[in-house]
Amino acid sequence: MRSLGAREIEGHSDEGLLFLHEVRKRSGERRLVRVGVWCFPSKNKSGFIISMRTAVYTVASFGQRPSQLGGWTKYPGDDEPFGSAKEIRIFAGFVEEKDPSKFRIPVEVDSWQGVFTGQLTDDDRIDSGYSFPPPP
Repeated sequence: MRSLGAREIEGHSDEGLLFLHEVRKRSGERRLVRVGVWCFPSKNKSGFIISMRTAVYTVASFGQRPSQLGGWTKYPGDDEPFGSAKEIRIFAGFVEEKDPSKFRIPVEVDSWQGVFTGQLTDDDRIDSGYSFPPPP
């Protein structure tokens, strides 16, 4: 497994920065959403564990840095092993065109495809989840 290199925003570092996009609340207010990821072998070394965290920031303007709103939020099912997966591929995330409060991050575990999802709420939280259809 290759390390993605450390990234840092507001003093938080992680293995990889998966997603950093402007997302809009349903009210239209703009926020910066960040999703970081850590991948490491499971305790018995038979698979991988993916650990993801999200954070919400104000959007920066000239002369004003973004500030973090609230703390880091774990994804549901976070720190769960992906069985005996030999390869985990996480693709570029995107904001949904029809609803700019929602975003998706496609993932492939071996050749099994799924998606991590998130939605910015009006109280500056991320409702997050994931969907992996049954393997073929």
